[in-house]
Order: sequence, then structure tokens, then C-alpha cells
Amino acid sequence: MLFYVFREELDSAFRADSKLRWKLLGAVAVGVGLGLKVWSGPLPIDEKIKGPFGCLCCTGTITVVCIGAVLALSLKDVVKRRIYEGRPVSLLLRWYLASGLWSFGLWIATVILGLSLAAVFFDLWSSLSH
Repeated sequence: MLFYVFREELDSAFRADSKLRWKLLGAVAVGVGLGLKVWSGPLPIDEKIKGPFGCLCCTGTITVVCIGAVLALSLKDVVKRRIYEGRPVSLLLRWYLASGLWSFGLWIATVILGLSLAAVFFDLWSSLSH
């Protein structure tokens, strides 16, 4: 659903940057490597999370974040170019990628909200597993 909303911008990103597919593949490789490193490292977490499900969650989350970062950087160029050319751009992409300090503040607020929701979910999950 989200990709359908931004289909024109994503199509422009893949057309403008012929190496975007390779960048995304690199993001997957970095995400998997970082995810496995974080999961296997000495973390003060419950041993239940150290199992295969924890590995999958940790690696998958970090990989999705890496892919999202590569797409956001590629889309930022596309959004700025489309605004300069006077072509329509999704309001959400305009807010997140082309509004200067407001974009930065919106990203910070999104990260804080996401981490808060993750902490609540983790707390609920750990209380249900005991």
C-alpha cells in the first residue's frame, strides 16, 4: 500500500539511478551483517531472545532500516528534482525529505515514537513470556 502511494517517485528513483538495485543489495548485506553482529554480541537481554526468533527479528529489523535509509536518500534527490521542475510530489515525501529542519524534526519525532512503541511491545512480550 505504501509503495503504491509513492509509485511515481519510486519509479523516478529507479529510472534516475541505474545503480539503485545494487545499492539496495548492499543495504541488505550490511543489514544482515549488522543484525547478526548485534544479535550475537554480549547484550544484557533475556536468553529466550537469543534463539532463532530473536536472530530473525534483530537481523530483519536492521535490514529493513538499512533498506529504508538507502531508499530515503535516493528519494530525496527525486523529490527535490520534482519540486524544482514543478511536478507533483506526495505531501508526506515533501514533509519528510524536502522541508529542511522541519524534515529533521519530523524524522526525530518518528524515531522517538517508533522506539517508544517498540519498548512497549517488548515490555508486553517479556511480561507475557514469564
